[in-house]
Amino acid sequence: MQEKNLMVAFPVGLAASGVMTVVMLLTPLVGLPEINIPRLLANWMGTSLSMGMLTYFLLGVGLSVFFATLFSRWLVAPAWLQGLLFGVVLWLFFMVMGSPLIGWGLFASNTGSPGGTLITSLLGHFSFGATLGFAYEKTGMRVWSM
Repeated sequence: MQEKNLMVAFPVGLAASGVMTVVMLLTPLVGLPEINIPRLLANWMGTSLSMGMLTYFLLGVGLSVFFATLFSRWLVAPAWLQGLLFGVVLWLFFMVMGSPLIGWGLFASNTGSPGGTLITSLLGHFSFGATLGFAYEKTGMRVWSM
């Protein structure tokens, strides 16, 4: 098995964050609410949109490293499936921990459209995880060494 390195994690995390952003900004086209995570982060941190965007993409890179170094070792499955499951884990974590922190309530219960917000968020996290899994699978590298 080949080893992955941080040179792979950085662009993959950026790409996955970019795909997630596009998905969550385009959901109004199918009648779902838009979620702009960089703007949410900026508002929550009380800073500029550019800082929210930087934070968002750095989180994406960090999660990419976490996926490759730890999560993918726990689960024996094709990388694309690992990615989708990672997306679900991230979504659940966000709905339980992140959503209340930004004022949405548990599982977005305090939003104008809780069901729509849940679906938009799930689609975004699915796309993030699927992009990670697909990209790592295409690199042919499956195991990271520390």
